[in-house]
Amino acid sequence: LFPAYFPAHLNRVIVLSKLGRHADAIASYDAVLAIKSADPDAWYNRGIALFNLERYEEAIANYNKALALTPGFYEAWYNHATTLLKLDRNEEAIASYDKVLEINPTFYEAWYGRGFALLNLGRYSDMMASYDKALDLNPSFYEAWYGRGFALYNLGYPVEAIKKKKKA
Repeated sequence: LFPAYFPAHLNRVIVLSKLGRHADAIASYDAVLAIKSADPDAWYNRGIALFNLERYEEAIANYNKALALTPGFYEAWYNHATTLLKLDRNEEAIASYDKVLEINPTFYEAWYGRGFALLNLGRYSDMMASYDKALDLNPSFYEAWYGRGFALYNLGYPVEAIKKKKKA
């Protein structure tokens, strides 16, 4: 591999990923990382390719490498949290979503993901608060309206929940 061709390797990876050839993309990321092992974007995107192959533990390890290089990389924290959620590691996912929101408090998808992890733990009041924050940031985010209605229903407010779901 020639370091002068680093941009070509990155472009190859982008094309392979868009084609859904995630295993080939991982091999290309390995080539990129052989040239520049301290590239947080390469570790992050390699993690996405691993996630797409349902290799979640490996994806988390790659996000961790990206985060070690760039602790404020909120997108990596978000994917880290979402991968933990896939593994039903809800408490850890909440901690990672909280890290996202510490860096970027207006990232409404992180508020939603946090709410989903709280749902898995049966913490409906906290879940509703997270969904409310997502809706404050994006009132047309229908998934959060649905989740909020579900939380209200489970908190014993079925009529209110139905009204909120109709709004979605």
